[in-house]
Amino acid sequence: MKRLKSFYMHLRHHQNMERKWIFPLAIGSIVSLFLLFLTTITTSDGMSLFPFYRSFSSFSSKFVETKIHPIPTSNLPPPARFAYLISGSAGDGKMLKRTLQALYHPDNQYVVHLDRESSAEERLDLSNFVKDHPVFLRFCNVRMITKANLVTYRGPTMVANTLHAAAILLREGGDWDWFINLSASDYPLVTQDDLLHTFSYLPRDLNFIDHTSNIGWKEFQRAKPVIIDPGLYMTKKADVFWITQRRSVPTAFKLFTDVIRAIPIVELRLPHVIFVISILVTTNAILDTEHGLPDGFCFLDFFDPKACPLKFSRGVSFALNNFWSHYAQASRDLSISKQRLKQGYSGKGSAWMVLSRPFIDYTIWGWDNLPRTVLMYYANFISSPEGYFHTVICNAQEFLNTTVNSDLHFISWDNPPKQHPHHLNLADMQRMIDSNAPFARKFPQDDPVLDKIDSELLSRGPGMFTPGGWCIGRRENGTDPCSAIGMKERRKYREMNCVEYIELGLLLHSSIVV
Repeated sequence: MKRLKSFYMHLRHHQNMERKWIFPLAIGSIVSLFLLFLTTITTSDGMSLFPFYRSFSSFSSKFVETKIHPIPTSNLPPPARFAYLISGSAGDGKMLKRTLQALYHPDNQYVVHLDRESSAEERLDLSNFVKDHPVFLRFCNVRMITKANLVTYRGPTMVANTLHAAAILLREGGDWDWFINLSASDYPLVTQDDLLHTFSYLPRDLNFIDHTSNIGWKEFQRAKPVIIDPGLYMTKKADVFWITQRRSVPTAFKLFTDVIRAIPIVELRLPHVIFVISILVTTNAILDTEHGLPDGFCFLDFFDPKACPLKFSRGVSFALNNFWSHYAQASRDLSISKQRLKQGYSGKGSAWMVLSRPFIDYTIWGWDNLPRTVLMYYANFISSPEGYFHTVICNAQEFLNTTVNSDLHFISWDNPPKQHPHHLNLADMQRMIDSNAPFARKFPQDDPVLDKIDSELLSRGPGMFTPGGWCIGRRENGTDPCSAIGMKERRKYREMNCVEYIELGLLLHSSIVV
């Protein structure tokens, strides 16, 4: 009995010892779980609420390497994008394809057009080239106006065709910043990479267009005569004709036309490209009476480096040169005296321009009716492409101070000027380079100077694209480096799988507000 009682007392003492051990263990476990929960709580910026639980990486900032950060991409300007119209007529199909390949870049948008004077076979060949090329299929940024327009030289149908292409690009072309109209006989003198990089640092509302209100001899020979363009109502092409009645100069708006680029005053420099740009705009200033400039000419000083709010990346700078020294030099180089300028001498016209998207949007929609009014007036104006856009932009209060007096072209005219510009050849190569213009015209088809431009300025092989950052292939055995495309290292591109070809001819009557 005593042994049984002793065993019972021993067993009870052992159970009490186990209970004393379990209780602290349970308390410790609860506390540990609570502390572990606290370590998972973070602040709104993602950092731990308790600094003593932060990872070792938070202390690694003492090393120099961790203090070196790449330049934030948000500080870089958004990349510029162009929307091109490349147009041609009969026999221009081959040259148009070459110009398109020289100008091509995946960031841009393109509309190509061969007018109705070209043969059906020629238009079909261009159409097949556009819709079957693997690069164009991948990015879907080249469109052809398959229902060809009838375009009369020097007539308003040229303006209508330009507005047609601009409307297509607004409707179908996605994001772009500048509209550039070119012909098949134009050719680039710089790569698209250089041009896009340069324009990325410019205000997006600038418009590059030759213009002056001093129309001079054009008042008698162009503004007062009345012409009819059969292309507006006939199915077959015919030249414009004049009627006997003349009209007075309009008073509802002021006429503007192009002007010869004679006063370069701003240089935009990059490692491989320099643009010398004329910065003359038309305002109501009185500089003409003080300095003998033609009426409507004024010095634009918003590119003064001290006042310019823009910040430029490495290799980009503006230098404002002496205005009058350039004026005198330009007058000597062009053999144009001040007196001839005051009399309205402005050389031959330019229908080529680089226009901002806001202005193109305004021209198509015309919310204050000015673009439509001016368009109807220019329907009877000879060589209306050399005055329509100029008059609209300089009479629109919203845009008249956004103009840069340059069409960014190198064009060589005979002296005295003839109806068409001088055809450029190898003898003009150095002058083209010295002009620092991004485009030149007029080139004969397959002229040797084009091959020289390809090899020396564009690094482009025969039948190839102008190589850029989007081309990662190697040029071996005549291979096009742009046959291999590597976009992700440079920019983000929207993936597009474009199989169906859009017949843009259906937009002829639905895209233009008139």
